[in-house]
Amino acid sequence: MGLGKRILRQSVRAATPRPVRRAMHPVRTTKNALIPRPIHQARRAVYTMTNPLGAAENAAIRAAIRAPGQLSRALASSAPRRSNTGSRNSTSTLSGASLFQARSGYSLAEQADASQTLLAELISARRDKFTPATRPVIPEVPPVPDEPIRTRMWAARRREVPWWRPRVRKELAAKVQAAAHAEAELQWQQADVQRARLQEDADRWWQQLNAGTPTVVEQALVATFADNAAPVAVDKLKPTEAQLRVSLPPPDVMPAKVAHITPSGRRSVRAWKQAEFEAAYRALLGAHLLATVREAWAVGAPLTELNVIGQRSTDGRRGFLFSVTLQRTDGVWDDDGLGIALLERAPRPLRTSGRTRQIDLWPFDDPPATLSPTGTASASGGPVATEGQPVARRARLLGEEIVGLYQAGEGPTWVGRRGGLAAVARDASDGGWRTRRYETSVDPMAGQRNWISVSTFVTLILGDGR
Repeated sequence: MGLGKRILRQSVRAATPRPVRRAMHPVRTTKNALIPRPIHQARRAVYTMTNPLGAAENAAIRAAIRAPGQLSRALASSAPRRSNTGSRNSTSTLSGASLFQARSGYSLAEQADASQTLLAELISARRDKFTPATRPVIPEVPPVPDEPIRTRMWAARRREVPWWRPRVRKELAAKVQAAAHAEAELQWQQADVQRARLQEDADRWWQQLNAGTPTVVEQALVATFADNAAPVAVDKLKPTEAQLRVSLPPPDVMPAKVAHITPSGRRSVRAWKQAEFEAAYRALLGAHLLATVREAWAVGAPLTELNVIGQRSTDGRRGFLFSVTLQRTDGVWDDDGLGIALLERAPRPLRTSGRTRQIDLWPFDDPPATLSPTGTASASGGPVATEGQPVARRARLLGEEIVGLYQAGEGPTWVGRRGGLAAVARDASDGGWRTRRYETSVDPMAGQRNWISVSTFVTLILGDGR
């Protein structure tokens, strides 16, 4: 069932009293009464586990339809068991971080509802649709009414002729009426001339936008990105190409716990499993990426290629999440599930590692992404540092990346590996150093277990003939 139908169905259900619903469906009411309660709970549990996004959207719909301060039937049944820790007159407070604390005073069912609602709100960006830009049309100027002008003129001239001379007063009234009509016509003509000038300016702007004039396209993009939940900056712009930098939310915006159904069929919350947390956070990143791309395609009509760099403000100068290049003709952009697939695009897809697919950062000195932490291009393509600080003090890099940076006279000064020197020697002999990730640091690590200098690392890998 589509989102619109679900909203309509929930709205009708909420507006219809329960006795009326039961009377309208006697067979269904009898059948539901005969089915044991644990079976109903088990069915709801299976749906929540097999359709997590659908369950989250249903929770968001119920929270939006419900009146402020009103709890669902499941939450209302648990209300007497809550402790009085403060006023909670609005369901919007359920998304606070204090909700999931052990002594927050909220029931587990409330926490589950809030977790699903918050998750649905976070990924709702993927449903945003944007109407393509159209030629601006300045509306026609409506006729200026005569009556207000005639009333003002007559009030100023009525004392020119005494009341006992009705014929002369009638002639004066006719003159005032003609003058008022002429004044109204003049005002309309002046307003229409101004409208024509504005339309010419609008047509000129529209032609420049379609021609890909960089300043016009940039102004349009900046204006349309101004209210985005994930701020977007325009780094580079050509007539048909643009490079955008998206400031993505950090992982701590996710709910502290995830909703689930206990074996007894009760709604509750539990800690995230690492793999499912990473999957949910990837869905959030994909939603913001998809919304940004859709908006750029809608506003920038001449744009045919986008390079989008995803970056978190909390990462500082450590690196970026992804750098993907997209073509307007690549796919059907109305598909709400396209965001995660976009994260896998070249040249630098979302970087993950391990069985849980934990998200890693690309360093700013990676060749395909020659951007400084402020989003400006680096002339040399190498790492950019400001205020005397290096790009990344600690990072996990591939062996090939470490060797390349060392040969360029850049990069970390120390390399860490479980097993230390002996383990690195084994990597050098079997060739596994190329695809293995090593801990790296620019801080002094001399004397630390399992850490060796980068010069020793490169000597073991390449030998003395480096």
